[in-house]
Amino acid sequence: MKSFIYITILLFSISVFAQRPMSKKMKPNLSTEQQAELQSKRIALALDLDSKQLAEVKALQLERAQERLENRKLRDTRRGTAERPSQKELFKINNERLDAQIRHQEKMKKILTKEQYEMWKEIRIKQRLNRQNRQNKIPQNKGGHPRTF
Repeated sequence: MKSFIYITILLFSISVFAQRPMSKKMKPNLSTEQQAELQSKRIALALDLDSKQLAEVKALQLERAQERLENRKLRDTRRGTAERPSQKELFKINNERLDAQIRHQEKMKKILTKEQYEMWKEIRIKQRLNRQNRQNKIPQNKGGHPRTF
């Protein structure tokens, strides 16, 4: 009987560890060039870009990947200090981020045709909603409806 309990516990623990989600440490650490290449190819597949558009989108994605890397390094250095940014600094950071998003959107508008641009905007909205849903995950029952607690 003891061996049955030990085997049951062993199998249960193996099944729990086998279903762990991928942690950030397990994700591949890609260079900015690799990130830009992959992202531009995803966009090309979704929007059916020609070679000229692909090259322009790749350059734009490389620029954005480098900006993200710089921002990440800056954020990591701030985390090392015990001091939190002030309200003015937070406003400045968020304002710069939004300005960069607007510039990126304007550049994409110049690169893409009108139909491609509309499709690109729709895809971005869906991605944003999916990201928000993952962050605010609501437990659901088997019917797909939110549980009532």
